[in-house]
Amino acid sequence: MFGRHRESLQTLISRQSESLRELLDRQGEESQRRREETQRRRDETKQMREETQRRREETQKRWEETQRRWEESDRRWEETKASIEESRELTREVLLRNEKVYKGVIVRMEEMGVETRASTAQIHSNTEETKAHTRALLKVLDRLDRIDGSEAA
Repeated sequence: MFGRHRESLQTLISRQSESLRELLDRQGEESQRRREETQRRRDETKQMREETQRRREETQKRWEETQRRWEESDRRWEETKASIEESRELTREVLLRNEKVYKGVIVRMEEMGVETRASTAQIHSNTEETKAHTRALLKVLDRLDRIDGSEAA
């Protein structure tokens, strides 16, 4: 009785064992695949973290460079404003000096104008006096010529 059943039981057990082995093999393969997938994901996560850290550092460097440039720009702007103010002051001083010089020139030219008019008036007076002297001398010469001509005759 057990003989026939024994074979069927052995066959059943053998089939069950085979099924269990196959199941264990599949589970082992699945477990291995999952471990490999988990490791791959860990590696990807690690790479992503490294990339994120690299980008953070790069962004930080860019930010620091931008800050440095802003500070440099601010410093240059302040220098430019100071230079503009200095130029304004210098221009104002030059304009005031020019105004003073030109006022002096105008006064001197007016004085020279008065002197020139006085000199011109003196020249006119001298010219008229010279003309009067010349006429008087010519009259004297004419008289002398008449006197000499009367005596000679």
